[in-house]
Amino acid sequence: MGYSVRVVDRVSKTGTVAVLKLEKPRGFAFKPGQWTVLSLPEKGFSDEKGLARPLSIASAPFEDFLLFATGLSESAFKKTLQRLSAGDEVFVDDPRGNLVFPEEAEGPVVMIAGGVGITPFRSMVLHALKTGWTHPLALFYSSKTPEEAVFLQEFFEWSGRFKNFTFVPTMTRVSPGQGGWDGETGRVSVELIGKHFDSWRDAIYFVAGPPSMVDATQKMLAGMGIVQERIKLEGFGTGR
Repeated sequence: MGYSVRVVDRVSKTGTVAVLKLEKPRGFAFKPGQWTVLSLPEKGFSDEKGLARPLSIASAPFEDFLLFATGLSESAFKKTLQRLSAGDEVFVDDPRGNLVFPEEAEGPVVMIAGGVGITPFRSMVLHALKTGWTHPLALFYSSKTPEEAVFLQEFFEWSGRFKNFTFVPTMTRVSPGQGGWDGETGRVSVELIGKHFDSWRDAIYFVAGPPSMVDATQKMLAGMGIVQERIKLEGFGTGR
């Protein structure tokens, strides 16, 4: 089954990331962290990969719209996405995926995102906070620059409102103090996690981002003594 829906809004951030907001079709029920396949209409671009891509859903299940974020490139899909306007019709498939928020967990949860790997975590974090999640929750978000960090201000706002939510963004292509950025720099590391989250030893870990980042983070967590059963992974493609 699939759904034909209309575009509500499309926003490009610094020419590298696009955020797409769609109407939420009736009956579209999903779990926070799941993904769907988004198919776009013809806009004059084509290539061998076609006009459909799997994308994580960034909106929370209770929100009345669907939200996506994706890195831009020269592919036909990404060029077509940049041509979308409010009112255009697109097609979304049924939701799927097993990287979902652990409702049954009875302890801390740590999320580690790289680039647009942040998208499923917006859904998870907002769902957890709005449904009264009381355990410690941390999000470590690695981005090249603050300008490319999708949903950055929302996460800052939520961390200020909810005492059990720790948000730690870190920039990999910004020097300390550069461009007014006074937060963390460099990649997510053992030291960074230990500095900001005391409950790291007992947590369940979720990791999403480029495959190389996911692999490196998995090895880092294993080196910290985190057993594989407590590590959930999702690798994002190159955005082509």
